Amino acid sequence: MRELEEFLEWSAKVKPEVSQVSVILSEKLSDEPANLIKDLQEIEAWNARMGSLLAQADSWLDRYKFLVMPPKGDSKSEADRKLFTDNEVSPIRLMRDTLENICDAIRQRLILGESILSFHKQQYAERKAPITLDRVY
Repeated sequence: MRELEEFLEWSAKVKPEVSQVSVILSEKLSDEPANLIKDLQEIEAWNARMGSLLAQADSWLDRYKFLVMPPKGDSKSEADRKLFTDNEVSPIRLMRDTLENICDAIRQRLILGESILSFHKQQYAERKAPITLDRVY
């Protein structure tokens, strides 16, 4: 089908971006606050792009599912129709699921990074705070 060929072309075109983000996500976050901020800025820059690609993949999946679903009334059961459709859209679902996982990983990485920065900020504030009896006991 022409639509599947178009999807495969789109998929090949965006694959380098997906691979690049996967590499970024596989790297350990820096322990140094300044470098950690750089790490977070880098992945945040990809956040919107991966979300956009996810939306496009969802669109491809919805459109293609509609096209390949066998008509009702055939000798096939509803379960057979669904199984056939799922099989036909599996390459699109794979890309969509991959993008969904990347978007989730980006969100988790940003949350983790913000928590680490908050911890650093708290530690810095405690070191700068004057010693009081409350801090001693």
